[in-house]
Amino acid sequence: LVILIAHYDTEGYIRHNHTKLLADRLTELLPKLPQHNENLRPYHIDNRMISLTEQFIKGLLLAHERGEDVEFS
Repeated sequence: LVILIAHYDTEGYIRHNHTKLLADRLTELLPKLPQHNENLRPYHIDNRMISLTEQFIKGLLLAHERGEDVEFS
């Protein structure tokens, strides 16, 4: 996860050789993210965090397949 923490989220990139590693690690952590719980406020954030993480994983894996870096701008 250092790869994710060590870059600017508004610019820069994640190198192709790190995309699969990061996707795999995020996939491992996905079940540990908070699940929908109406007793927590705001509970809608839980589901959004999960869906955004799943979307990011898909993007990382697609970049890996294509041999591309993931760029942030």
